[in-house]
Amino acid sequence: MLVNPKTMSRAEINQSYESGRRDYRDLNLRQVDLSGLHLQGVNFSATDLREANLSQSDLCGSTLRYTNLKNANLSEAKLRHSNLTMAQLSQATLSCSDLYGSVLRGAYLNQASLRNAILQSVDLSGAQLDGTDLTGASFDIYTIFPEEFKPIAAQMISL
Repeated sequence: MLVNPKTMSRAEINQSYESGRRDYRDLNLRQVDLSGLHLQGVNFSATDLREANLSQSDLCGSTLRYTNLKNANLSEAKLRHSNLTMAQLSQATLSCSDLYGSVLRGAYLNQASLRNAILQSVDLSGAQLDGTDLTGASFDIYTIFPEEFKPIAAQMISL
């Protein structure tokens, strides 16, 4: 017997966060609009956030392991020191997002846009980057890329 994952609205998430809740694992938040919300330190592991709007949200220090963010909008989102290991980010928009110090090991970033994103000290080992737009994204000597990946050829900026 399959159980449908629980859903929550923007208002419910915002109110529960304000009340101290940080655990939002295994929810169905497909197409939810969480743009501009301050949700630092939340756990969205294994949550369905396909086509969700998280633009300009503050998700610093959050856990999004195995989270489905396909076609999600994370433009200008703050994701510093977040864990996105094995996250599904195919066709997601992360333009101008701040991922400093985050872990994206094994993440699926195929056809995603990370134009002008901050990728300093980010672990992208094992990430899938087929067709990913990294134009203008910044990296440093601590950024870990998948084997054979050439950041300069991807028009990234070394800092």
